[in-house]
Parts: sequence; C-alpha cells; structure tokens
Amino acid sequence: MYTRLSIMLASAVLMAGCEAAETNNTAAIATKASQPAGYTQTQQKVVDLPDRLRHVVLIRAIRDGGAPCQGVVKDIRQPDRGGAPFYVAQCQDGPQYAVAIAPNGMAEVTRLDRGK
Repeated sequence: MYTRLSIMLASAVLMAGCEAAETNNTAAIATKASQPAGYTQTQQKVVDLPDRLRHVVLIRAIRDGGAPCQGVVKDIRQPDRGGAPFYVAQCQDGPQYAVAIAPNGMAEVTRLDRGK
C-alpha cells in the first residue's frame, strides 16, 4: 500500500508549530546528528515530528491504504530501509504496521501480524 503524505504532513507540521516545544532539545540534537544526510525535506519533517503528531501521520498513511486502525498508540523507529525512515506502528485495536517514508513523500505500509 502506498499513500501520499504531503497534505497530512503539512497539517501535522502546522499543528507542531502551534504547540509548545514538547521535545527535549538535547534528545532532538542527538537524534538529528545520528540521521543520514540524504533525507528529503519531507522525510526529515516526519522524523522531526513529536510522537503525537507522528502518530497522526502514521495512522493517516495506514488508513489511506485501506487498512483498519482505530489509532496509533506508539511507534518504534527502526533502522532505515533503503535510505527511508522506517517505523513500526502499533494500532489501538491491535494490528501492527511497518511504515517506510520514501523520498517522494509516499508511505509504504505493510501489516506485520496478518495471522492474528
């Protein structure tokens, strides 16, 4: 499943601007320092989002792909795949999805627990 994140990402970035800085500056600096220099602007925006707003982007990608998800309750950053930021998103209602953010802003979504 592939989903265009541009509109949702723009909304999440606007929401992030309205919120107080809720991330720890030291953690943000450490995270940025460990990331590849080759991220596109869209990929970097997703990586830099606070957890809550990144959950909004991830659930949007999952739902836009036609998969059921009542809400993302957590995501775990995984090692990049092919230069793309990669997350495992846990849905409130149980399913887990792997979400990779491609350089062009598309999200590749794969359900991880099909047998359950």
